[in-house]
Amino acid sequence: MLNGNLRMKLSEIASVWVRGEIRSGRYRGAGVAQDALGDFTGYELFQLGGSLQVTEKFRLAATIYNLLDTDFVSYLPYASGRNTVYAAQYANLQEPRRLWLSATVDF
Repeated sequence: MLNGNLRMKLSEIASVWVRGEIRSGRYRGAGVAQDALGDFTGYELFQLGGSLQVTEKFRLAATIYNLLDTDFVSYLPYASGRNTVYAAQYANLQEPRRLWLSATVDF
């Protein structure tokens, strides 16, 4: 696993950042799914955010999570006897791309 974070102050009132996480494939375990599909798929996950200090006591911030909109809930088919069954492609379940907005008031 590799994590990184880059922050940049644009001015006295504004800043942006980008964060990344890269994971290699993971061991799926023993069994029919492992034999058919191999290990869980590795992935890259990126977030982008920023903040704006509107006044001394009021700050706005926004973050886009899963910037590349990777589909972490996809399933892969494989044969188990006469049946086709499905197993998760990734070892974790992350949400799709989403926007988080926040406001902070200091008092």
